[in-house]
Amino acid sequence: MLTQWKERLSDLLAAPDEVPAPLSVPDKWIGHSVMHKAIRRGNVALACAAGTAMLTIDRSGLWKRLMTIACEDVGIGDEEVLIACAAAADDGPWRTRMGEARVVTTLCRLLAEAEKDRSADNMICAARTHPGLEHFREMAGSRPVAERLELVEDKALPLPARAVAAWYASGVEWWPERRVGPGDLDGLLDACQGLGASADLVAATRIAVRKVHEPIVLMPALLSSAARGSVCETIPWEPPPAEPINGLPPCVFDRFTRTGKAAIARFARENEPVRFLLETLAPDRRWSAVMAYGVFHAEGGRLGKRLVWRDAPMLERLGLEADFLPEGINSDGFTRLIATVESQLDHLNAIRARIVADTFPPAQGQLL
Repeated sequence: MLTQWKERLSDLLAAPDEVPAPLSVPDKWIGHSVMHKAIRRGNVALACAAGTAMLTIDRSGLWKRLMTIACEDVGIGDEEVLIACAAAADDGPWRTRMGEARVVTTLCRLLAEAEKDRSADNMICAARTHPGLEHFREMAGSRPVAERLELVEDKALPLPARAVAAWYASGVEWWPERRVGPGDLDGLLDACQGLGASADLVAATRIAVRKVHEPIVLMPALLSSAARGSVCETIPWEPPPAEPINGLPPCVFDRFTRTGKAAIARFARENEPVRFLLETLAPDRRWSAVMAYGVFHAEGGRLGKRLVWRDAPMLERLGLEADFLPEGINSDGFTRLIATVESQLDHLNAIRARIVADTFPPAQGQLL
């Protein structure tokens, strides 16, 4: 499947002497976070070194993570890179013949260099939890699969409502939920192709569903036709300077790592401006959850090169609301929270550094 994309990728493969030494990371969770954040921010050298490290630490998980990154952070920003990633992820014997470290290095470089679009993540998160879409969740959930597919194809409906219908029509559950029930993935992908998604993007989506088993991977195929013909703008972003922690960017210690989770919880209680604001926004039992979102939107979800198209700002707003509205925090509240976290990142990074020093010995690998 997607043979021509593997042929194209073969022409781009890194030479054996261009494969970096594996980055020294303390565990697979931090290793995956390093690779993901480096790709998101466009740090090619760090992304490639983390990718080769994950080949030895978590080889099977590596391909799931690369496929997730391609859908979540690149998406329709560069559909060709997404398709190439799916082609490689689907063919282990081909990767072995080419040299798996060369393939990983090349894909990490392509993903890091690609224009990024996080609309897929914003849209599926809104489809799952945004209070304003509850009507569409009830509507899709009460209808048979054939009628859900009709909703996907109904261009008179708002795009987020069609995303709800697409998810419910797919049969792909959001683990550990059992919400959507049996679906018709082939019918959904045929509908996306009929709406304008390319046959290769549809094939890549089929691979992604099999590899990742998460509904986010369905979204680029639906978004592709919606964005076609839209005026696009690329917006660059430079991360603020920060001292490395054991040779790693501080942002890698996020809510999905044990160290990051502990640091975020401590930050919420030790940082005076943040704590003062949280006291006005949420009960203290919810602070850790609220701060996980606040830190993500202040630093962890930032893209080094972001593609902005017609509906991207609307979907970004829905994604923010999907995170914060269920916590009882309105637009003014989460805007102030994110800005406050941004202004206090030095304190968060100092907390991270203290926890890391107490938990891990200094890294012996290269400092990137």
